[in-house]
Amino acid sequence: MRRSLSGSNVTVLASSGATEVSREKSEWSNGAFTEALLEGLGKAGDTDASGMISVQELAGYIDRRLAALTDRAQTPAIETRFSGDLFSSGL
Repeated sequence: MRRSLSGSNVTVLASSGATEVSREKSEWSNGAFTEALLEGLGKAGDTDASGMISVQELAGYIDRRLAALTDRAQTPAIETRFSGDLFSSGL
């Protein structure tokens, strides 16, 4: 697995830092990270309104939204080694 993750075309998004607890609320029906990820895969994650969501846009959205959802109690661990567009925002 480490060999796969060390490639140049890999992105890893983790819900929290090593010493943090991943937050959950019943109103989300999942954890804060999943809530931010699901929102980020939609129009909210398309910060440049191009119709596509890049890895950087998604990672940036998750970072900002997770801070807001958890009052900065949870910080995602993000490693990006890919810079292309990955997802359609549904525009």
